[in-house]
Amino acid sequence: MWNKRLKVIVYCLLSVVCCLLSASDVSHYTVGGGYTLSQALNLEKRKLYLGGTSQQAIYIVSLDESGMPTGEPIAYPTEANCLSMAIYENKLYVGNNQDAYLYIYSLDKDGLIIGTPTKVIIATEGQGAYSIALDPERRKLYVGNMSGGNNLCVYSLDKNGFPVGEAHFFTASGYTTSIALDPIHNKLYLAGYGGENPFVCGLNNDGSLSGGGWSFGFGNLTYALALDIERKRLYMANNSEGDLSVVKLQEDGVPSTYTTYSYGGPSISLSLDKRKNKLYVGKNQGGNNLYVYDINKFGDIKGTPTAFQLGGPTFSLCLGENLYLGNYSGANNLSILKEDKIPCILINDGTNTTNTQDIKISISAPNPHWIKVSGDLEAIYESKIKLNEWVSVSSCKTMKVRLSPKNGNKRIIFYFFESAGFGNYTGILKKEDASILLDMLK
Repeated sequence: MWNKRLKVIVYCLLSVVCCLLSASDVSHYTVGGGYTLSQALNLEKRKLYLGGTSQQAIYIVSLDESGMPTGEPIAYPTEANCLSMAIYENKLYVGNNQDAYLYIYSLDKDGLIIGTPTKVIIATEGQGAYSIALDPERRKLYVGNMSGGNNLCVYSLDKNGFPVGEAHFFTASGYTTSIALDPIHNKLYLAGYGGENPFVCGLNNDGSLSGGGWSFGFGNLTYALALDIERKRLYMANNSEGDLSVVKLQEDGVPSTYTTYSYGGPSISLSLDKRKNKLYVGKNQGGNNLYVYDINKFGDIKGTPTAFQLGGPTFSLCLGENLYLGNYSGANNLSILKEDKIPCILINDGTNTTNTQDIKISISAPNPHWIKVSGDLEAIYESKIKLNEWVSVSSCKTMKVRLSPKNGNKRIIFYFFESAGFGNYTGILKKEDASILLDMLK
């Protein structure tokens, strides 16, 4: 009986090997045999991208409809080790700990890497792109590096996602290890490992920095940030005794007070699930290296966390249909905590998109999102959502839009922003098929 079960597991996972379970809903895998320090997720293409520092390669894992690995992972050799990742439409942005460049990979229609990467400078001294963020409308690219000074680099982006013009450098404090962006209140929060930290900057409407920023001095050696815009909370993972800080923000996004918690030792990664009111905290240690906190309706911690033992220090957390955990271990370097949410957009009620017509769009967002809709539209009506304006969407919403009378395909762009992540999705209404289902990235 046991041998039959083992054969089934090995056959299904192929080279992604299932190891042991530390909890009934956590699975463990070995992908590539190196450390998994960075991740990027593309739900539309069903791909999970993994990077680390022990092997110079990006591993691409295909996911099934439940968000679990299927088939063999594909390895792409890289020029440098992968310390940070971000994905946006058909571009994969990869930072490293070996030189002062950011590597930009183009992706094909299946989410696979094509061609050679484009390299852009991101540091004037020091090395390594430690953190990456893009604004949800893809106007600006923010890269935090390991320089002692000039540790934030800002580029403008063209319509294809490539940096244009000169880089603009700014000095915050210490290594910029994490970036949280609030385009609603025009704020950029930076985690700094070393020096007086963390740091907050004001933004102009085009995403550029509005002058200098300031340190708000909550926490210690801060590695990671997660932001809840609606509940005005900034969560900070600290690699120090006060291993978790919860910062209360004012209405304009300016930090005010904070509370520090100490459970389980130094923290190095964060992920927030607002639908379940859970905060996941990865630890920089063996043993119990994932702590799960319950949060109340105000966004504050309640009770004590639940601890899990995974494959090694949990350096990266990525929330999609499941919670993906990158571990600092040659074996069991990817763990998956099973989730149960698959948000989507449904566009229907359109039969011929060559003329002006009404289209109904249903948005299912279990986690609260901010959304902006633009494209070949004349109007949005029977909805609180406005054309080209950010609006909060808390659950399922239905809106009607009127398409412009252009010939050919119609293009509707959905900009999503939630917690420490965001998504940008384009719905194309074709003449022969005006009904599509489009997955949303969590």
